[in-house]
Amino acid sequence: MRKRQLKSIKQGNGLRLHYDRKVDLHCMKCTEAERHVSEYIRRMRKGGTLLIIHGKGSGILSSHIRNFLKNHFRVKKIILGENSGLQGGSGVTAAILNPVEGIHGK
Repeated sequence: MRKRQLKSIKQGNGLRLHYDRKVDLHCMKCTEAERHVSEYIRRMRKGGTLLIIHGKGSGILSSHIRNFLKNHFRVKKIILGENSGLQGGSGVTAAILNPVEGIHGK
């Protein structure tokens, strides 16, 4: 069995947020970015934390992705970069995912 390898990103309070996977959405249109995030969520069957790098820009992409996450049945919690002091500020969002039912730690 392969052990989960967590990566981490600095938070403003000196702590680190550990994440399982990271997706970079720079230069993507909203629909393409949503498909990428959806695919990452689908692959993370055991749950965990997905770090999403959408960039700051005009805020259109970050708003779209955050709304998508709010309505996704697998998303347990959303951590906004600007509110948590994550490195990258408003250009990053983390999604804590519930596992797919029936996995139970396998």
